[in-house]
Amino acid sequence: AERLEDEKRRERLRSEEVEFLKHFVEYVKMAGFKYEPRDLVRFHTAAKCGLLTILSGKPGVGKSSLARLYAEVLVGKRLKPDDEIPAIKGINVSPSWIEPEDFIGGLDYQNRLCRSSVNVDNEEKLAKEYKEMKLKK
Repeated sequence: AERLEDEKRRERLRSEEVEFLKHFVEYVKMAGFKYEPRDLVRFHTAAKCGLLTILSGKPGVGKSSLARLYAEVLVGKRLKPDDEIPAIKGINVSPSWIEPEDFIGGLDYQNRLCRSSVNVDNEEKLAKEYKEMKLKK
């Protein structure tokens, strides 16, 4: 009986996922964008599976618009251009960045400093990690 309930729950979740994706594809199309449905599915999968989703491309190809459309589908309403979306933070990245610290900052062990990136407000977290590091020594 428990196995049958698990299977029913998985099937319900699959169905909800398919409906969400259909709605997302249709919403994007109605907004006048011409993304391939498979690219929208890939974007959704990336956004759903990780804390960080990076979109790259030339200016004007629709990176910010895609994130905004996705947020609108998630919250179920059209957003104004100046509306803030708490779960989405647009950040300009540099192709020269090669380490996570380039993006989020990190601990400078040699100089015993917390280096914060201009992109992420993480000074408190880094300070806590530094204190924990000092306690371990």
